[in-house]
Amino acid sequence: MIFNDGSVAAGAAGAVLTVTITPLDPAALGPPPPGRRFDGNACRFRAAYGRDGTLTRLVRPVTVVLRYASYGTEIVQAGGTAQRTWAPTPTTRYAGHLHLLVVNTAVLGVFAPVAPADAPYRQETPWTTYAVAAAFVLFGVFLLARRRTVRATPDEP
Repeated sequence: MIFNDGSVAAGAAGAVLTVTITPLDPAALGPPPPGRRFDGNACRFRAAYGRDGTLTRLVRPVTVVLRYASYGTEIVQAGGTAQRTWAPTPTTRYAGHLHLLVVNTAVLGVFAPVAPADAPYRQETPWTTYAVAAAFVLFGVFLLARRRTVRATPDEP
């Protein structure tokens, strides 16, 4: 969670802000939205002032960042009675090795990454990754063999 400048209202309970992020099983909170499946843990985001745990009031949005497992496309937020429904949020997706989903929100709570229901749970490693790794291994073997050959050659007068 990223707190942007001026996003938290000053609290009467003190100047110490405690942020708690609790991982949860999203399926235990309710089924995913139609046409979606969960693609990682849900997380409960909470921010409180002082020792008494007074919840903060957000003045400006904060940024919530979640990783997704394979094909995540958006973040949903738990809501409704006893948080049994999930609402989509305007999400920015950063694909690649980090698998990040980012959302700006003015309300903390429980968030989860989702993917299309028909997306596989496992992402295959592209063959180019294996080809590059094999090329590095072969290059290393070549360097070691060459080094041994150079050492075995007697010194010339």
